Amino acid sequence: MRAIPYLMFAFLCFAMVPTMTAQQYFGRNKPNYTRFDFQVHQTNNFEIYHYLENREYLQQFADWAEQWYAMHQRILQDCAKKSLDSL
Repeated sequence: MRAIPYLMFAFLCFAMVPTMTAQQYFGRNKPNYTRFDFQVHQTNNFEIYHYLENREYLQQFADWAEQWYAMHQRILQDCAKKSLDSL
């Protein structure tokens, strides 16, 4: 009968081991952030912040943005007061 409290204590100790190891492991995989050197490409209606190396892709993206802006203007008949930012 005296062994029951000792067995309960041993069981509780072994039950706590996984949670204690999880607490020690927390925070070890911290993300590493990269600082990007953003450049600004301005169009008539947009300021496009980018870090692209290929100027053709940038120009294609700018053209698409201007086309969508023109369609939006035709359909909804409104416009922005200042240039729009895009990443």
